Amino acid sequence: TDWYHLWRVTDEGSHFENRSEGAEVTYVHAIEADPLDPSILHAGLADVGYFRSVDRGENFIGLTRDTLITNNVKDFATSRADANRVYALANMRPGGGWGLGHLYVSTDRGLSWTPSPMTGIAGADSAELRATTVLSDDANADHVYVAVAGEIGPNGAGPYLSTDGGQSFSWIGQGLPEGKPFYRPEIWAGGQELARGPDGSMLTISINHRQLYRYDAAGERWSKLDFDFASPTAGPNEPGAPFDLQACPHTPGRFYMAVRRGGVFRSLDHGTTWTRLAIPEGVLGASRLIVDRATPGRLAASTEQGVILSPDAGETW
Repeated sequence: TDWYHLWRVTDEGSHFENRSEGAEVTYVHAIEADPLDPSILHAGLADVGYFRSVDRGENFIGLTRDTLITNNVKDFATSRADANRVYALANMRPGGGWGLGHLYVSTDRGLSWTPSPMTGIAGADSAELRATTVLSDDANADHVYVAVAGEIGPNGAGPYLSTDGGQSFSWIGQGLPEGKPFYRPEIWAGGQELARGPDGSMLTISINHRQLYRYDAAGERWSKLDFDFASPTAGPNEPGAPFDLQACPHTPGRFYMAVRRGGVFRSLDHGTTWTRLAIPEGVLGASRLIVDRATPGRLAASTEQGVILSPDAGETW
């Protein structure tokens, strides 16, 4: 069978009955907490789509059958400016296609979803479109960013910005290596490659190509930053690759980066310099990070040895 199905037989093998309903658990791509109501959680899974909890994660209800999100959900974005608005990157083409890259918008905290036309994004109607990071502005829910994989260019891949709630987009990739791939197209593994601080400052990473850039809003251009990634020519699944990028919503200029088997790093100056945080002994780096939007300083990291938690912005764990 394909991965996680459960079958039941009662007649010595003559007939098999699929009993996976309610039991299937696949790869969990993303969990996003409601920015204002901690009881609501959004979960995105491979194959089985979107799940929602209204009791702080005690129970999840699958809403895939009731929406156009039919299988994969890779990433969510929410805004404190309007908690009803939720963005999701999910399966290609509304109602079908196993791939990943289409933007869906909810205006009722995930109960229903509408596919975005993604006007202005090159290849938005193509089954080959891949996008794995979506980001919203905490001060303006109409502002949403999408990182599109492929060769960087004004008529191709790169970061895009929408100022009308995800309906139309403009390319903002000036300064990134044009004509070369940058963002990760693979659905499996890897976290967010784009982060935005409370002062509007933005950083972006390339998981596959181990690069770090900062956006100059005044000049509307990205510039490359120095970061000593181990083995810069190694693959994204090898030690030293950046795997997730997060901005602190409380402190301007503070960013965190998870490096595969390399540790958790923190910058206090908009990405110019980075400090490797002292995570617990025996923990081999991190793959995903969550910064608490309600409690300043609270930070969690997912590692190969389990989840670690810091109450003081990474000083202790």
